[in-house]
Amino acid sequence: MAIVAIFSGQASADMSSKPHVHVSPTITKHAVTYYRIYCTIYLDENGLPKSIKALRTEPRIKMTPQEMQAIADTMLTWKFKPIEREGKPVAGSIDTYMGVHLADPVMADGT
Repeated sequence: MAIVAIFSGQASADMSSKPHVHVSPTITKHAVTYYRIYCTIYLDENGLPKSIKALRTEPRIKMTPQEMQAIADTMLTWKFKPIEREGKPVAGSIDTYMGVHLADPVMADGT
């Protein structure tokens, strides 16, 4: 006995044999020497960072939030172009990233 499924249009499928099951390959870890830490930086009206919140890394690297934050805190020493509203500098926040180059590779989890 054959089971035939009819779908919209002209597509059909014969289900009399075992269905083909596609299994996604396992995502493997790979070594990287460069990654980005994405963060939100809160600036004063002069473009000076007042606080930074680390959000994530790309590629994804096994780091604690505290480790990401410690690296992102480097940006507290930077100066940014002030945010302007109606031609005047104002305090606010920006979303940006910091690139990190490593001397020795670390493992990214590939997701």
